[in-house]
Amino acid sequence: MESLSGRAVIDGRGVILQADLGFGAIVGRPAPTLRGRAALDLCWPDDRGTMAEALARVRAGGEYGDVVQRVVRADGDGRWVRARLSTVAGEFDRFAVMIAEAAPARERIAPSELLRCARIFHGLRDAAANAFDQLFFADQPGAILLAAYIREAEGSMLAVADLPTEIGGSAANLPRWLRALESEGLIEREADGRGETVRLSCEAHRRFEQMLARAARLDAASRDAEPTG
Repeated sequence: MESLSGRAVIDGRGVILQADLGFGAIVGRPAPTLRGRAALDLCWPDDRGTMAEALARVRAGGEYGDVVQRVVRADGDGRWVRARLSTVAGEFDRFAVMIAEAAPARERIAPSELLRCARIFHGLRDAAANAFDQLFFADQPGAILLAAYIREAEGSMLAVADLPTEIGGSAANLPRWLRALESEGLIEREADGRGETVRLSCEAHRRFEQMLARAARLDAASRDAEPTG
């Protein structure tokens, strides 16, 4: 089964003017009902900024705006897609949105299974740090990303103030690692009256889900290989 792909045309405000059947299938809605909807409403809330920036680049004269992000299907499921925005030749203030599923249906893993694998990774890391000197397992950047993924999957945000307790190791190095992860485009930091929080970027989230999906498939394969009876 091949990955689905589809096309829509939006105006400069991001309103959908037309969408084909493939586009509708990916977002889980009949194509005719998409006309007049804001394209950003179909983006996963955390990923809307990514699409908005791509549209702004294309409107400013860029030839293409390529992104990898999630869309929200009608059933609430999030699905990873690769999207390309481009101008429509001969049309003023019209932009084409080409999307394709980032993974075929057979490769997708349920979000609950991804979270289960993430918790296993987290537990193994803690077990290793407790069994040996923590210095041997002081992968603080990886621990920050893993903790942020789990918090988001559980419906909350990772507070910077919680990091020393959450990931262990030396708190003195945390600011440096946060700056490094941010400069690599893997995390985004936000601040409000309650303090600073960390969340994964769209690209980091996609990479984590790829890694966890592979772990889930390996786990399923090993369980299927176990003798029964």
